[in-house]
Amino acid sequence: MPQHPSMSLRAHDAEVLSCDWCKYDQNILATGGSDGLIRGWDLRNMTNPVFEQKVGVTLVSCTSCIL
Repeated sequence: MPQHPSMSLRAHDAEVLSCDWCKYDQNILATGGSDGLIRGWDLRNMTNPVFEQKVGVTLVSCTSCIL
């Protein structure tokens, strides 16, 4: 039986290379991509990121999301 994602998120304009849950808030997900951006998402309202930071380089990993 094929499985389908319960939700999807278009987080970046380029490949997403990293994602991690906030250890202090289970509703926050941080993503990093080859577009040079780190974005934080509140999964209760995924219309716009709750934060965005341009790092200017391809991001391979992001961890320890703190808002």
